[in-house]
Amino acid sequence: MINAKSTLSVAVISFIGSGVALVVMGAMAFVPLTVTVVVSGAILTAINVTIVLVVMKAAGPDVPPRQVAAQSVPSLKPDFSVIDSLTRTPNRRGITISIMDAMAMGERYGNPLSIAKLDLDHLSSVNKKFGSKAGDDILAGVAAIVTEALRMPDKIGRYDDDEFLLVMPQTEIEDAYKIVDRVNNLIAEQKFNVDGSAAVITASVGVTEYKQNDDLESLLSRVQKGVDESRSAGRDRVTRV
Repeated sequence: MINAKSTLSVAVISFIGSGVALVVMGAMAFVPLTVTVVVSGAILTAINVTIVLVVMKAAGPDVPPRQVAAQSVPSLKPDFSVIDSLTRTPNRRGITISIMDAMAMGERYGNPLSIAKLDLDHLSSVNKKFGSKAGDDILAGVAAIVTEALRMPDKIGRYDDDEFLLVMPQTEIEDAYKIVDRVNNLIAEQKFNVDGSAAVITASVGVTEYKQNDDLESLLSRVQKGVDESRSAGRDRVTRV
């Protein structure tokens, strides 16, 4: 950082140096120099140097280009993960990619495709009563049950806090309903250990089949309608839409 003291010092040194330089140059050229000429030249040089230093001070300290870039551009680390750390299944991004891939294949080759949305009933009540750790254990347990029950090409992903999406390629609605109904029964039959007690969890499920000209929004909206109808009908059931 350049301060007032260093600015004055440089100006004085420039004053003296400029005077000496003019004397030497005058002597070499055999040109007689008056004191006024020497002083005037030195003053002009000192003024120029002072102006430069003042401008440099106003501009701030010199910062290397790399340092400037580091200061002005924050380090961004976008999250590109596709796996849910709790259930070890695809997260919302991952399962959405799987659905879009399956839709593209269905559109191109005319293959059937069904998806299901599974919403755990009253999981928030478990969290409130026993804590979030108990809810997390149930989520992980449900994911393990569904993963084990699905076929090899099928996929499950955690779509939201207490929701899972199932993708079933090469599967028409009737077969998809049978698969999802069996999965739902397995979940309802499981006894989850919650704070030393056996707890039962159920799910409201919607299942639908991909239709010609469906986009992602229309497909997900339709399967959500099935979930809503299952809730309205008393939960712990599968609804085809």
